[in-house]
Amino acid sequence: MIENSIKNRVTAYSLVPVSLILILLAITVNYVVVDWLKDNFDKSLSDKGHALMTLLEEDEEGVEFEFADEFMPEYGSSQASEYFQLWYANGELLERSRSLLGQDLTLPALDSKNEVIADVELWDGRVVRQLTRVISPQLEPELRTTTRQTSDIQMVIAVASSRVETL
Repeated sequence: MIENSIKNRVTAYSLVPVSLILILLAITVNYVVVDWLKDNFDKSLSDKGHALMTLLEEDEEGVEFEFADEFMPEYGSSQASEYFQLWYANGELLERSRSLLGQDLTLPALDSKNEVIADVELWDGRVVRQLTRVISPQLEPELRTTTRQTSDIQMVIAVASSRVETL
């Protein structure tokens, strides 16, 4: 039989608040860490989008995308878990990564000043994190004038990555 002493009561009354504080602390830390990881993942997508944007240029013949799989192998394999796609503003496809296997990423509605970051489902049911942004290609130096320093062409880029590593 358990003795109902002052020592046992003090111990019991002390353990309950300490346990509650520890549980609340664990929940708070979990949310903070999850948000921090999600923000870093989204920043990584944004950085990859910027890197791909530098490969886009308007020249005399139109828009050219100078992408080479050997320099960004994460987009070149059918086993990859990273994807990109470029469209003209009218929805016409310019380029997509080989890792998409001929399928399309989701093209959300955008205006010219925003970007959308969301979880989207691929054609095979996998969920990826996707950043989609309206961009303009760089203007080839020979086309630049004092009145025109940037391209007038608007395009949409989508960069996506799986949050789960594939084996």
